[in-house]
Amino acid sequence: MNEQSIIDCVEELKELRRDILSVNLDESRSETLHELYAALAIAQGEFEVAYNESSNPFFKSRYSKLSSIVKATRPYLTKNGLSVRHEEEYKDSKRFLRTTLAHSSGQWTSSLALIEPLKPDIQSYGSYLAYLKRYHYTMITGVMTSDDMDDDGESLMERKSPVISSTHLQQLKKVLNKLPPHIESKILEGYGIDSLNNLKLADFSVVYKKLQKNLEDQNENN
Repeated sequence: MNEQSIIDCVEELKELRRDILSVNLDESRSETLHELYAALAIAQGEFEVAYNESSNPFFKSRYSKLSSIVKATRPYLTKNGLSVRHEEEYKDSKRFLRTTLAHSSGQWTSSLALIEPLKPDIQSYGSYLAYLKRYHYTMITGVMTSDDMDDDGESLMERKSPVISSTHLQQLKKVLNKLPPHIESKILEGYGIDSLNNLKLADFSVVYKKLQKNLEDQNENN
């Protein structure tokens, strides 16, 4: 087998792998969910609160690590026949993270998120993927984190607020492109969003000024 044949074979295998991983990409749940929901309701009644143990220096805030969230939920999920799984899937040359909550009955439900970090380097990819895993694990299990609670331990109801426009987004990305790749993930963590598109308009000014200050400090140190 010559070199070109080997290259063609490798490309065919890569394409086959993408096809396999993209199967059922559009499906999000099993036909019935009553047993899963019944088990989840019991498990949620036993969940512990996932406390904020990690710091976000960009916003001088704290957040719950994925390991803390898993620790607060896994024993109770397992006891009730539930499990959570993360998988990467491919479609139209794009990568997605699927987070699946499955029950021993065979019932399941999942969420799907586009893996699209601002920069293409491996550090940005890893940081963005870690954030998506934590965000979607929390969402699909319904576990309470300490940043969801006020001083009396009551859940805070988030009011709907307008989000930034495409022009605002372009302004943010223009500055972010000149900063280290992990900064975007720090913004997402700090505001509890999965994309800059969901940043509230009321928060734009604070974020933009903070980014500009970081850029000025970076330029002074170079």
